[in-house]
Amino acid sequence: LTLPVELDSSFRRALPILETGLFLEADDMLGARTVLRAAALTYGALNDALDAMWARTEPDSSEVLGIEGKFVIIPRALKRTATRLIGSKDLPGTPDNDVNDLAGMLRVEDIIVSPYLRGDNNNWYVVADPALWDTIQVDFIGGSQEPELIVQDGSQNGRVFTHDETNIKVRHEYGGAVMDVRPFYGSLVA
Repeated sequence: LTLPVELDSSFRRALPILETGLFLEADDMLGARTVLRAAALTYGALNDALDAMWARTEPDSSEVLGIEGKFVIIPRALKRTATRLIGSKDLPGTPDNDVNDLAGMLRVEDIIVSPYLRGDNNNWYVVADPALWDTIQVDFIGGSQEPELIVQDGSQNGRVFTHDETNIKVRHEYGGAVMDVRPFYGSLVA
């Protein structure tokens, strides 16, 4: 895959933020440039996303991986558009009866409306099935997936005794990382 020739202003802003904010390692910037584009959610753009994911290759090889997009992640503002593109039997927005091939590749049930995209009403993403491809890994420090509740000891000492106060602390330590950028596709639209 190659970097698109024309990028809109939001895409040009996104990569420096990822790079200077140290959200991505320098070695991962090339991968980010292959998974981020700048196109509004349309029939053609969604088809291009699926084609681009399918055509991704193994590192240092020309072997095509054939990654199938499964989930379309959108802000609430794009729900109607995504549902129409994926759920229509016929090609949306055309007067003829062409078959909508997206309806066979993606399912309306796999559209995810993310509350985290509420400030980005035009951005959208496609992600492969995490059961088939390494996507994101979340690890819990010490292996504990539940928050730890810590109560200060000494009910006869200090402010506990004089002011009926008890200090409680909740600790939940975890971290996450993107395992491989190739199962992702994002479109950052101005």
